[in-house]
Amino acid sequence: MKEKIPLIYLCIHQRLIDSFGVGIINRRSVFEIFGKFYRFEKVFRHPILKELHDYNLVIKHSVNEVYIMKSTFNITNTSKVYRLVGLY
Repeated sequence: MKEKIPLIYLCIHQRLIDSFGVGIINRRSVFEIFGKFYRFEKVFRHPILKELHDYNLVIKHSVNEVYIMKSTFNITNTSKVYRLVGLY
C-alpha cells in the first residue's frame, strides 16, 4: 500500500526542485524558501522539514545540509492531481 503524501508537501518539494534541483543543499536555503515563498513562521520550519523527511522527499545529509530526492510524483499534470485529490 502506498502512503499518501499531502499535496502541500508535494508542492513544497516541487518548489525546492525548481529552485535548487536534485542534490545536496544548505538547510538555511531551504528555510529561506519556506519563509520567502510560503511565509511559514520560524517555529514551523523545522517540523515541516521533518515531515518532508518522513515522507522521503528529503534526506538529512548532515547537520546543516539536506539532500533533495528526485520526485516520483508529477504534479504538473493537473488533471491527474485533481483526480487523486478527488476534485473530479
